[in-house]
Order: sequence, then structure tokens, then C-alpha cells
Amino acid sequence: MDALPDELLIHILSYLEQHDLVHTQLLSKRLLKLGRDDKIWKERCFQQSPAENIRRKQRDHVEGNSHLSALRQAFTTLEDQSRARARGANTKEGTEPERNRYLTSWDPRYPGEELDYYQEYIHRHAPIAPVTWLDFPRDRINGTAWDHVATGIGMLRDVDGQVQQMVTPMDDGSIAMWTVDTRTDADTQAEVRLTTRSSSGLLTGLAEGMDRASVATDSKTIMTEVGAVECVSIDAMHKRGLFAVQQSLQEVDLNTMQVISSQAYPFAITALSEVCGSAPITVGTTSTVHIYDSRIAQAYQPSDDSIKTELIGGPTATHAVLTQPGPMSILHHQDDSIWVAGRFTHMLNYDRRFFPKLLGTIHSGARISSLAALPYPHISRDLDVLSNPDTTMASLKSAKSATGTTFVAAGVYKGKGSLELYGWSPSDSGASGLLSSKYQNRQTASTSKLLSAIPTGAHIVMSDSDGNVKWFERNAHHRIRTFNINETDQATTAPEYGMTTGAEIPSFNQASTQAQSDNIFGNPDMDAPGHGDIVQKLISFQTHSSSTSTQNPLFMWTGDGRVGVLSFGHRPAFVQRRTAADGYGSEEEEDEGYVSGYSGRGEKRSEEPSEEVEKMRVHARRAERRAREDAERQFAGRMRRALEGQAREVRWMRGLGLGD
Repeated sequence: MDALPDELLIHILSYLEQHDLVHTQLLSKRLLKLGRDDKIWKERCFQQSPAENIRRKQRDHVEGNSHLSALRQAFTTLEDQSRARARGANTKEGTEPERNRYLTSWDPRYPGEELDYYQEYIHRHAPIAPVTWLDFPRDRINGTAWDHVATGIGMLRDVDGQVQQMVTPMDDGSIAMWTVDTRTDADTQAEVRLTTRSSSGLLTGLAEGMDRASVATDSKTIMTEVGAVECVSIDAMHKRGLFAVQQSLQEVDLNTMQVISSQAYPFAITALSEVCGSAPITVGTTSTVHIYDSRIAQAYQPSDDSIKTELIGGPTATHAVLTQPGPMSILHHQDDSIWVAGRFTHMLNYDRRFFPKLLGTIHSGARISSLAALPYPHISRDLDVLSNPDTTMASLKSAKSATGTTFVAAGVYKGKGSLELYGWSPSDSGASGLLSSKYQNRQTASTSKLLSAIPTGAHIVMSDSDGNVKWFERNAHHRIRTFNINETDQATTAPEYGMTTGAEIPSFNQASTQAQSDNIFGNPDMDAPGHGDIVQKLISFQTHSSSTSTQNPLFMWTGDGRVGVLSFGHRPAFVQRRTAADGYGSEEEEDEGYVSGYSGRGEKRSEEPSEEVEKMRVHARRAERRAREDAERQFAGRMRRALEGQAREVRWMRGLGLGD
């Protein structure tokens, strides 16, 4: 075996099934390298791609047509044996070039792009591991346990674009920093652990002069009022964080957890751009767009009605006024180009050098929730061999080699999800660029609003308001797979993972998910019904393919304020490490703790209760918890019956007028 050349070994390995090919990688370092060869896994990705499935169905349909079969048989009988053999040989030789033509058309790789097709196959076809939902620490205030949720999420990446730390502002006005410990050891799972947490009220300015309960209550109202998704921007170079809190932009030193700058705007902040090097960030409010540079003292003061009136009707040398309110996503493209999208039907283009002059727009018609960029030109559907068989490989190669950018937009159009691609090419006239092509998928993207979309690997991942996470090809037309995050709320315990993926008592999410798994809603490939939690923002673990990791997990921030890690395989890529010092307690401590407002062991009391009284309190706590769980179980049962009845009505209504 060692004497065989790599090319021959790769050819032999290509005949193995997927699971055998993966197990072969464990035998030696050489087989590990050859077992992940791009040629093998590129072919596997293509074989199981939606485009190839459609091509095979079209071919089988043509071959199965009775009229064409009879015609072919008639021609065959008229030919002699030698010509039949020659024709058969030519057909065999012609089939392979035709398949290679479709393979070239499907290939998502651009010239000069580095893609790991082994990692790509994992994302497309590997089983999805149980989602790791992070548990946030609790605070105990006045004898009550306070649960917290995240009001945003940001990532601190290294020079290679890999996540090192995660930053989450909390609903009590504090900031939590999580260290993402990446390990290459196959026997050890990587960890996510809470490393630093600031004091409550840091972002809201309520940390001093108030009791803890008032700080937590008032801060929660402030932190959750606007509901902006793009509300965190991280400066990895200087290790600083920018946080949007209502009308204020707070700049925090993440080393000391202290606010170093605070800027007030006349309107509530709805979107922040990401920090790109030393360039200023762009701040979007409900009615204006601003440039924020922490190196320059800002002139705005806390807002009142007179300032708002002057800002809208007065000079606009420092800001851009929006004719329609509601920017939701801001993208910095290249060095100076700024793109703003939101609840209006156009994508607005500004140049930082000439700000606030509007350079151009792209009409979408949809309300855009998320805007991202792929640094490669957009390939028009006209160049897809599947939809246009007359396409030449030379024209496809020329289009992929051109200079340009593809904007990926996700939003809602007339109540349905809209996944859109816009090809932006450089202009010779000195303008920022020109719209070269576009594609808008408003039929098969989703039956509900799209919330987030990011290009990662050789595909696009997006989320919708039904709790679905979907993987699409780069053409935004073919769907690869779908996963609903509420499926992880089922009561499944995985001892080999050392974690539990759900509660023991079925909740509403669990009941509706079970109904979905029982296929009471009909086609299992259709969108999951609207229930449970939703993913507001998706973030990839690394910004490009890396040889140091066979996975590129996805971080998710949900509408309920949860943060989770979606990974692939039979066990999660990350597990959370909890310590008592971080504010995590066991169930036994919770039982022995606070009962209906009474102080537990951790609180100092003027009189130490007797052992009998302490046991009574523990039993009362457990009885209270069991009663609550029983009520949840009964509620889940009622909701399941309601969902089953609704599903029967949906199936009946779907068949009206169709003859079924």
C-alpha cells in the first residue's frame, strides 16, 4: 500500500462509501490526507447536489418516454451490428463529457478561491449534532433568582478570521465575554466558557445609586425596548466593543469592562456596521445615518424634540436623512463604500469620502433584514447549464474570472421570504460600481420572513421566522437542507456527550416539534410551521475554509435571547464549561435555595432556621417545581392536540381544487 502512488490510492478510495472513507482516515496520516482529497469530496458533493438530482430526473424522464423509446428502438433495428457498436461507444464517450459539463457548471469554486470540499460535504450532508445552548449565569437578588438573556452578539476574531471570544450584552445592562477554546484533539471537545462579566447596568448607566433589583428591572426595559439585531460591533484590533442602547452608542474597553465613550443620537439606533480596520463605523437610526469615529469628538447632545426637528430640516453635512425610516443592516464594502438596507425597498449606497451624498441605489422591492457580501462576481442564471443548455464553458469561465462582488440580501416580500443576489461590478466612469445582474428567489426561499443570511463555505445559510435554518447553493435557487432549531427542544439525553439537549418535561416547543417529526403537517421537506424560537442572527465560526478544522460551526442568537452553537456530526463541536464561581448552581442548590421569597443557604439571616424548618422549605420548593412541571406537561398535551387538529385542517384545505 505504501508503494502505491497518491493518484492510484485516491482512485481506489473514490469507490468507498462515505462512512468507510471516513473510517479509513484513522489508519494513517497519509490516508488521512488522501481521504480528504478535494477531488473525492467535490464529486460526492456534486452527486448529491440538487442540480444533479434534477438532471438525473430529466434524463430518466426523457429515456422513459414511450414515444422516444419506440423511435430509438426503430433506429437501432435498422443499423447493423458494427454501426451499433460504434454508436454505443460514441454514446458512452459522449455521456462523460456531458456530465463533466454539468459538474463544471455546478462547481461553486471561483478562480483563486480556497475551498475545503470535505468540510463542504459535512455541512451539506452530515447529521446535525445536538445544538449547544449556552446557559447564562443567574443573579440572586432579594431572595429571588434572576434569569438573564442576551440582547445582542458580537465576535472577537483573530487574524485568520477565527472566533476567539464571544461578546454578549445582557438584559441587565451587563456585558458577558465568552472564550471559545478550539482544540484539534479528536478525543476532546472544544469548550465555550464564561470568562468575564461586567457589573449590571454598565451599558444603561444605572450601576450606581440604585439597588440591584431596580437596576436589573430598569435595565431590562432599556435594553429590550428597541430590539435592534445589529446592535454590537467589535473592534478586535483594540479590543473594544460598540453597543447600541436605545439612542446611545456606548464604547467599552473589553479589557477593563469600563465605558470609555458615550455618544447620544436624536433617534433610536437600529443598526451598526461591523468594524473594518481603522475605518469609522456607520450608525443607522430610525431616520438618519451617521459616521462614528471614536478618534474624533462628537458634537451631538442628548436628544429632545427641537434637536430632532433641526436634524431633519436643517443642514445635513454630518448625517444622511432617510426618506423612509428603519435601517436594519449596514455593510461596509471595500474601503469607502457603505450600503444601507432596511424596511425601505431600496439598498442605499454612500461613499465615506463624500458622505452624506447618496451615490446610488439598488431597487429590491423587499424589506431587507440582512445584507452580506461575497467577494466574487455573480453568475447569472443564464449561464447555468441546467436552465440554459446552450451555455458554453468559455462564457462561464469568463464570468467567474471577472472582477466583482455579489451582495446577498435576505428579507420579506409580500409576506414571503426573499433571498436575493446582486452582482456589483466596478465602473470605468469613476462611480462606485454598476449593477451587472441580479436574482431574486421569492418562490422557494421561505414561506415566512427571512431574518439572517450569510455566505459560508460554498453555500449560503439563512434563517427565517419559522425557526428554520436553511442551506442554499450559491445561486440562491437550490435548497440543500433544512433544520428547525426547535427540534433540539425535544427531551433527548446523550450520555456520550455529557449533556442534555432538552428538558425532561415537554414544553410547547417540544410538543409542536414532535408533531412535526410525526409528519402530521404533510410533506417533511416543507417549511416547519411557525412555533417556538427563531434565529435572529447567524455567525460563522471562521470566515473562510481552514485546514485546522473539519467543521465551521454556526453561532446563533435567537429571538428569545438564547445563544447556541450549531455543529455537525454525532456530538457537538463545543460544550459549555460551567463553574460555581460564574454564577451557575445545581438543581439541588436551587431546591435548597429560595422558596417563595425566603432566603436560602447563601444569604445571611438574622436567625438560623432549624434543620426541620430547612427540610420543609426544601420539600416546599420541590413540590412547587413539580406542580409547575405538571402544569407545563398538561399545557403541552393541549397544544399538541390543537396542532394535530390544525394540521388536519391544513391538509384538507391544501387539497381543495386539486382533485385530492
